[in-house]
Amino acid sequence: MSSNEAQPAAAPAAETPKAPAPEKKEAAAAKPAAAEKKAAAAAPKPKAKTAEKKAAAAPAKPKEKASAPQKLKAPELKKDKAPAPKKPKTVKTEQAPSPTKVAEPTAAKPVDKEKVKAAKPAPKVAAKPKVVAKSSKKPKAGVPRKFVQVFGRKKTAVAVSLCREGHGHVRLNGAPIDLITPELLRTKVLEPLLLLGKGVFGHLDIKLRVKGGGRVSQLYAIRQAIAKSIVAYYQKFVDEAAKKEIKDKLLNYDRSLLVADPRRCEPKKFGGPGARARYQKSYR
Repeated sequence: MSSNEAQPAAAPAAETPKAPAPEKKEAAAAKPAAAEKKAAAAAPKPKAKTAEKKAAAAPAKPKEKASAPQKLKAPELKKDKAPAPKKPKTVKTEQAPSPTKVAEPTAAKPVDKEKVKAAKPAPKVAAKPKVVAKSSKKPKAGVPRKFVQVFGRKKTAVAVSLCREGHGHVRLNGAPIDLITPELLRTKVLEPLLLLGKGVFGHLDIKLRVKGGGRVSQLYAIRQAIAKSIVAYYQKFVDEAAKKEIKDKLLNYDRSLLVADPRRCEPKKFGGPGARARYQKSYR
């Protein structure tokens, strides 16, 4: 064994308590402070005022350079002024919308027509062509017009004649009687006029209209109406003696000029082809 092993181990020296280092003291003191901060952070925080929030959010303004010291002015003596009277506050009230005013029509000023006529020259009016009346002149107001109206008949034809004062014009259904057809019977219609002459009907106008029947019966009705109208006019407006003379002349020539023909066609009967004829019969 070596010398080192032979020697008994030395007893451990008694440890002496060392003083805590200053850094450890500070850390120990900081631990309760940190615990307090954590507790404070966990507790509900009161709401900060809006002004403080804005001030905290706004960036810090750079510090202004120190300006030169200003000279202090001597304090001025303030004069005692009377306080200005406060104006009363006007309260606005909502008013109903006022109805729109309708402008009243102004009375038109009277216009002097004479001055207007003198200022404006009258326009020139073209002269209207004079219309020559075919018939007689119009009678004066209040004077009865002389006319007669008669009719003539032949079978189923009826002619109406209007005779009045005029210039000897004779018209049939609006056309001159000289244009009547058929031409072979035209002289038959004009018989009463040709018989009496222009001196009798020259101062008269005769208007005729006819309807019904056939051509020949219409012509006979027309000639009868003409003759009867002339006789009636002379009887009413001229003279009885002149009327008698015209009537006798017409009756002596042809009585059918003044008297209607009563003859009519006899109707057909059964048992034959006509009014009187009978069907042929055989005994064997």
